Amino acid sequence: MLQTQTITKAEIKEFILNNRDKSIQEIADILGLPMASVRANHAWLVRDKIIERVATTTTKKATSTTLKESVDKFNKSIKKVDSLYEKIKKEGKNTYQNHNGLKKQDARNRMVKSVVDSGVFGIVPCLPNTDWTIEKMIDNQAKGNSFLGVERDLPTYKTMKSNFRKLKKQGFLGSTLHGDISNVIYGKNEGSYGHLILDYCGNLVTIKKEVEYAIQNNVLAVNGVMAITFSKPIRGIDNESLKLLGLAPINNTDTRCASDRAIEAYFNKVTGFTHQIEEFFYYMDTYPMTLVIIKRVK
Repeated sequence: MLQTQTITKAEIKEFILNNRDKSIQEIADILGLPMASVRANHAWLVRDKIIERVATTTTKKATSTTLKESVDKFNKSIKKVDSLYEKIKKEGKNTYQNHNGLKKQDARNRMVKSVVDSGVFGIVPCLPNTDWTIEKMIDNQAKGNSFLGVERDLPTYKTMKSNFRKLKKQGFLGSTLHGDISNVIYGKNEGSYGHLILDYCGNLVTIKKEVEYAIQNNVLAVNGVMAITFSKPIRGIDNESLKLLGLAPINNTDTRCASDRAIEAYFNKVTGFTHQIEEFFYYMDTYPMTLVIIKRVK
């Protein structure tokens, strides 16, 4: 059964406090919430003199957008995303530091449960934090998997590898690789891996090709699990551009926020007949995040 996570009032207030430079409208758009809900929580913070009042709306000039203009806007958005992604890859920096963020452990528990319940064992490529938190949880509950930890940031990789050596002495199976996770996905044949733990910190747009390759080429064993985490908002791309990208249809009767519609439409589209979605889980870290758990069924 597909599940979603409701953002609590405490989480909304925390996000407002961490994003004081943003208007109420901007915060509502990022969190995918009605502006009234964000305004109410903001009012409590103002009343308690925790923050000062900020602008509630962002005025935009209405324009008539042609298909060509939409495509041009889409191309500029993607170039900007690709440029940033390539810059991060070139610099080799890992900017994710919040290993113990709000609701992060809840997401980990869901990933671990799916892997353990699957009954599948094999090689598990992963993007572990330096402490191998998720991988140790899986190993403690179901020994037999061999984890392949991948990290492109060299200082982070060295710390991760040092901790792996300590775990290995305790019977933890696996190896490490300095590079991109795509290096161990592209070119792999059917059934190459037991599971994939893709704990990304980037946007869906930058990781979709790797995900699609893994699904289309059945790199998992049957009943193997692919657990994917990434940032929830898909910003800077309008509805028509999302449709052109294959991330979301335009559906005026769907009251969910654009990010939810885009994410769920995309994964429902790419899983096809060989894979099925076990769960969508939206949660608050220091940023709105998404966990998608997919199982190969054929």
